[in-house]
Amino acid sequence: MTLVTYRELQQHEAELLRDIDRSERIDGTYRRVNGTLQLEQTTQVVSRWHESELAAYVSRLRGVIAAGG
Repeated sequence: MTLVTYRELQQHEAELLRDIDRSERIDGTYRRVNGTLQLEQTTQVVSRWHESELAAYVSRLRGVIAAGG
C-alpha cells in the first residue's frame, strides 16, 4: 500500500506545474444527447504545456493559493 501525504501548496511551488507531463492520447469523448451519454470515437493527442498556456495556469494557481485555496 502506498501512503499519500497531503499538504498545502506553497506560492513558490506553483512553477512546478511545468514538471507535470500532461501529454496523453484520447480515443473517445462522451456527449450528452437527449439526456443520455453517448461515446463518440475520436482521436486527440494532447501535448506538453505550451508556454503561454503554462504561464496562465501558473498565474491562476498562484491566485488560488493566495486566496487560501
